[in-house]
Amino acid sequence: MVQNNAYLFPNSAGGRISRSNVTQRLNLAVEVAARTVPGLKNKAISPHTFRHTTAMHLLQSGVDLTVIALWLGHEDPRTTHIYV
Repeated sequence: MVQNNAYLFPNSAGGRISRSNVTQRLNLAVEVAARTVPGLKNKAISPHTFRHTTAMHLLQSGVDLTVIALWLGHEDPRTTHIYV
């Protein structure tokens, strides 16, 4: 049974993972994916790139900008509008 306060991506101790661990895990995933898609080796992929790309795909799919702003954790949708 999952606890309500459990983290989606916990660290080895069950706590919150650090930013550096997110970057490390993403780098490992990109390394594995680059075996199939070699062009990824030459791309700069960071958690911010991943987050921005996901937000842009949501926007292009018709998701309202205010919903995307909430998903990104922006306090003001105008902050999100800068990226558009």
